[in-house]
Amino acid sequence: VVLDLPALLLDADGARRWRQGSPIPATGAAAGACRAYDPDGTWLGLGRADEAGGTWRPAKVIPAGAAA
Repeated sequence: VVLDLPALLLDADGARRWRQGSPIPATGAAAGACRAYDPDGTWLGLGRADEAGGTWRPAKVIPAGAAA
């Protein structure tokens, strides 16, 4: 089910912010749920676009070094 969600590929700064639970500005239209990855392809967790669609917000953050 998770693999059916769109992937959000973050740069290093975006990945750092995601791990801290901070919202990530959306570069385009954002809607619904997503799965997030860092630049190396490591899964960071699940998120959801805010109601206005301007930012992605982490909903479930996978701790660094945790097996997915």
